[in-house]
Amino acid sequence: MNGHRVSGRVAPWVKSLLAVTMAAMACTVADQTGPNAGIVAFYISPDSISVVAGQTIQFQALGTTKGGATRPLAVTWSATGGTIDQNGLYTADANPGNFEVTATLDHPKMSTKAHLVNKGMLKHIVLLPASVSMASGGQTQFSASGLMANGDSVAVSATFSASGGTITASGMYTAGSTAGTFAVIAAVDTKNGGTVADTSQVTITSGSPAAVASVTVSPATASVAVGGTVQLAATTKDANGNVLTGRSITWSSGATGTATVNGSGLVSGGAAGTATITATSEGKSGTATITVTASAPPPVATVTVSPATASVAVGATVQLAATTKDANGNVLTGRSITWSSGATGTATVSSGGLVTGVAAGTATITATSEGKSGTATITVTASAPPPVATVTVSPASASVAVGSTIQLTATTKDAGGNVLTGRTITWSSNATSIAPVNGTGLVTGGAAGSATITATSEGKSGTSAITVSGGTSGTVVFVGAGDISDCGNDNDEATAKLLDGIAGTVYTLGDNVYSNGTATEFSQCYDPTWGRHKARTKPAPGNHDYNTAGATGYFGYFGALAGPSGRGYYSFDLGNWHIISLNSEVSMSAGSAQETWLRADLAASTKQCTLAYWHKPRFSSGTNHGSLSSAQPLWQALYDFGAEIVLNGHEHNYERFAPQTPTGAADPAKGIREIISGTGGESHYNDEGTPLANSEVFNGTTFGVLKLTLGAGTYSWQFIPVAGQSFTDSGSGSCH
Repeated sequence: MNGHRVSGRVAPWVKSLLAVTMAAMACTVADQTGPNAGIVAFYISPDSISVVAGQTIQFQALGTTKGGATRPLAVTWSATGGTIDQNGLYTADANPGNFEVTATLDHPKMSTKAHLVNKGMLKHIVLLPASVSMASGGQTQFSASGLMANGDSVAVSATFSASGGTITASGMYTAGSTAGTFAVIAAVDTKNGGTVADTSQVTITSGSPAAVASVTVSPATASVAVGGTVQLAATTKDANGNVLTGRSITWSSGATGTATVNGSGLVSGGAAGTATITATSEGKSGTATITVTASAPPPVATVTVSPATASVAVGATVQLAATTKDANGNVLTGRSITWSSGATGTATVSSGGLVTGVAAGTATITATSEGKSGTATITVTASAPPPVATVTVSPASASVAVGSTIQLTATTKDAGGNVLTGRTITWSSNATSIAPVNGTGLVTGGAAGSATITATSEGKSGTSAITVSGGTSGTVVFVGAGDISDCGNDNDEATAKLLDGIAGTVYTLGDNVYSNGTATEFSQCYDPTWGRHKARTKPAPGNHDYNTAGATGYFGYFGALAGPSGRGYYSFDLGNWHIISLNSEVSMSAGSAQETWLRADLAASTKQCTLAYWHKPRFSSGTNHGSLSSAQPLWQALYDFGAEIVLNGHEHNYERFAPQTPTGAADPAKGIREIISGTGGESHYNDEGTPLANSEVFNGTTFGVLKLTLGAGTYSWQFIPVAGQSFTDSGSGSCH
């Protein structure tokens, strides 16, 4: 291998410009550019809390915008009286006293604090209810509290376990199908004082699942602006107050002109007023009162029409688009656009901006929204549209492995060599069993051999020669990176151009588009660059994708390519390898839905070689985010089943580790090799700290993609830099 440690270091940040010691006081943030743009204050939640020895508390840094909205911030965490990881998970030590948790922003450099009171060692755990009886399929919420030696009751973070059914990390128990008497246990590890636990008795009776006796909608009251949305949730319970799951919920609005509601409880404000939203299940109903306010959205300040100039023949059409923005240059969606032509005898325009040439001449087309206008100049020519003279397919030749895909593109030109758009392209293969092609030019390797792919338009054709390397003995290419697109940043286009010349399957390592993963950002920022490889992409989500609630922009854009909607983890086979895409933005703890699914998926795989990828790394020498200990259960499952490689992003740099265990011990025989490639184009984190054990290569100044060539029992890697940059890394290994 030719990799070596590269560290383009920068001077450390200056000491904190501001430290707020009052726990409830937020810091004012003046930065209006970069990841904190629009944030006017930030604070820690919770800002004060009492803990006991060994207790874990999840802290979060939250920023407030000028409009009053709140969103999570990425900060650097530090603490006294215990330990805290870089995701804000604090673990109290055994020493009683008053302590602090500090969150520090990098841009600008400032911090705020939260206060903790450590009450010392627990004496007892109290688990409630102490006993309960329920039917098969019923649910009961268990809760645990701590009891100190002096008799004080304190809140604790208990670990739940159960027999006869299943129990979630928050204590929700679901009865199994077997009647009998079973136990629920709550335990707290007090570290030096050992484990303190309490047990409750559960009696499961046979019979049909209990009927719905009540439906509760939360929140019971809420306000939403016209055009805004608010998510409601419905909880069904039986006659004993046990929560019931899996019941069908029907949503309705008592005033659809004021507020509408969809099948999942998402309410949309229609007009100022009040509406009652009702959730119904098995004849029982619950309601919420929604107040819709008339607060106006920001007005349109500018309208831009694109293209600004265009030519069209008589009888032909050209599509125009209008973009509305507010006074700050932010794109506004959902605004009404009125189109008009200044010379209807020359060119007409539809309500959707479609211009039709009527007679030779020039016409000004105007788009108007909220009193603001933009124009385009349309020249109508008397001649018919030039015919297609040539069709060129790129790449002209390529190789693809059996089971992999490659995207071809066809360019049509007239006799003068001018590119023609909007022409119909028909794709065909002369050997569909070897390399079939779909209607958009996506070729799939079917069997070993050669095939000619033809693109035809208006009787003219172009071809591409495709070689398929076949069978289980061949290799496949898996190429990609994380932390990718940001509108106005050309680095993502530079890495996308690398993908243009690399056949194979594309992966993403999260934070696909900045800064909030909205549907608009995916369509306007990601789609024009990496999006041209969407059909062959296997994505993973990141924290910026989840800045939009439920990552709906991510799941809406990628659809079935992202696995089951809303879940964010899935697997597939590629050549001789089993590939697993995981989700670091949902629970990764042992016993979680994701970790349980992962172990079952690994057990069912028939492949010798396994690769997994997700956003936040288990190990990182970077100081911006660092290592994520909460990912260890996923590493442990992969290690237990002999996985070879883990790929991550999150840190905007490149780092490669030697094979190691889930706890970071070198293990050349069974260890997993981790490679971080957060180099997709968004920005750089040139911030290597003290190199972790087993770190072999680090670079924080180069954008590029990581290409893996996966064979039967073997693999190799190559970091490919964008044009104009020279850092690279390569090597190879064997499967366990």
